Amino acid sequence: EAAAPEGATKVYFLDGSCKLFDVEPATTVGTLLEDVKGRLGLSATNAFALYTVQRGTHYLLHENALISEIKASTDSRAKALGMKERRPKLLFKKYLFTKHDDRLVTEKAFIHLFFIQAVSDVQRGNYMCKASDAVKLAAIHYYVWHGPYDASREQFTLPYMRELRLGEQLMPTPLVTAQGSHDWEARIQKEQIKISDIFSKLSNGRGISSSEAKVMYIKKVRKLPMYGTTLFHVHNSKIFAAGHFLVAANSSGVQFLHPITKEELHSAFFFSDLQRWEYTPKVFCFWSTKCDFLEDTAQGRHIVKYSLSTKQGWEIST
Repeated sequence: EAAAPEGATKVYFLDGSCKLFDVEPATTVGTLLEDVKGRLGLSATNAFALYTVQRGTHYLLHENALISEIKASTDSRAKALGMKERRPKLLFKKYLFTKHDDRLVTEKAFIHLFFIQAVSDVQRGNYMCKASDAVKLAAIHYYVWHGPYDASREQFTLPYMRELRLGEQLMPTPLVTAQGSHDWEARIQKEQIKISDIFSKLSNGRGISSSEAKVMYIKKVRKLPMYGTTLFHVHNSKIFAAGHFLVAANSSGVQFLHPITKEELHSAFFFSDLQRWEYTPKVFCFWSTKCDFLEDTAQGRHIVKYSLSTKQGWEIST
């Protein structure tokens, strides 16, 4: 991929596309963020942020950080392992999830960005999703691409869908990996027929547009239990001896989850349960009177410190 010309930088989006923006040596993340939002018609919202992507992990960038320094940084671990040096990518995506989203999802400037974020979170396995719900979402996603089901068109035939391995493209990666050689394409095709009929009835026979189908996808994802949750990889061998686990943070509080099954390792901590929290470049800590590891008679009588090793302590705290 060609590098950005001198005096410019690429900002990527979750669908793989990117746009070029002019930058100077003194340009900060906050300044570039406003430029991106301005070009996209999103100036009135604070729901989006800039991230840097390293080895598949998205790291939130501080608004005062210099773009020139971020672009000059390298992946030290990759360099130590003798891997090809790769500069971190700048990624623009949503980071704040609020009830205000209900109104924004009807505005054209937000629909595509909300859609590609919902697709990314579903396919990365960030949201727990039953196979039946995942198939419905995949069928809606395919509707966005090709419109209503039409048996006469090649795009809706099973040989075509299987050749493109659409199950791997449209379904959550953890689900596809766990199910092995399951025929997802056949299930997606069957669901396409159903949703095409439903969308036809909703629109008095004309069918709905691609943009309207994106809204349907977003609304269905918003009903998933973990919608609006951000996941962080952390480590504390006393909480989970097998290695890293997940901290799930949302507008209600935080949870400890199994890294694969997403099962709770501890009952949820609501913000009212937290006494305080702090972070360093390598650790995030919080104190709470809630602790599943104490006897019932000791619950609420001790303040317990939870110390989690992570490079995203600042991001969790925000």
